[in-house]
Amino acid sequence: MDSSETELRAIYEHILGAMRRYEVTALLIKHTQPQPIPAVLRLWLLENWIPRAMREVGYRRCAIVETADTASRSATREIGSRLNQPLDFAYFEDPAEAEAWLLRPTSAQ
Repeated sequence: MDSSETELRAIYEHILGAMRRYEVTALLIKHTQPQPIPAVLRLWLLENWIPRAMREVGYRRCAIVETADTASRSATREIGSRLNQPLDFAYFEDPAEAEAWLLRPTSAQ
């Protein structure tokens, strides 16, 4: 595992801890970096972090602000296309639109 992957995992673990502490079940994630999320980290998110967040804190909604970079956008969308859990998520270019979607009541609320 390289240092950037270690750092990204640590960030996601910190997010999970904050979700637990503040009882948060929805996230707005900005994947606006030009480099794609590494494949090994995408797999870890799919198989480990997302299911754990759903189980441990009731993670249910995610608004994702994407970069214009095609490779990075494709890598981010791969996570959603391979997701086996019932996570409500949507992709956005504008952070304000992502926030509005995330704050909009859902039928489950």
